[in-house]
Amino acid sequence: MKKIMILFVIVVLIILFLLICVNQKQNRRSQSIYVKINDLRLKIQIADNLKKKFLGLSGQKKMPEQEGMLFVFNQPGSHSFWMRGMKFPLDIIWINENLEIIEIKKDIQPDSFPQIYKSIDPAKYVLEINAGLSDQYNIKEGDRCFLENYLDD
Repeated sequence: MKKIMILFVIVVLIILFLLICVNQKQNRRSQSIYVKINDLRLKIQIADNLKKKFLGLSGQKKMPEQEGMLFVFNQPGSHSFWMRGMKFPLDIIWINENLEIIEIKKDIQPDSFPQIYKSIDPAKYVLEINAGLSDQYNIKEGDRCFLENYLDD
């Protein structure tokens, strides 16, 4: 009788464990961050630690057209960028803490390395997008950016 009771408890614990795992998997849908500027809406990768900021998009062969990378800094400052290891051209957009665009450098080519690009005014965020998108969507200094979160299905 004692063995049956122990076996029963073990089976119940296993079932509870499996139910918890299934429930966590269903609740663990990934969250995507989007930035919207004018009519442009981009799914973005976030560079929010030193390694991601150092590597950026370097080494990638290309970036999907409706994607970008957002660099997030603790404090506004004159943050510098270069095209080391880049394989495709970019538009780089500096954004202040109020999510207003303060400067744009367009069509920066991979062979421009080791040239350094930075904003004159302090920026809290920097957005890298495929070259030409800022012209295509008429993005200019003074435009506001909007950040959106969505759960992926």
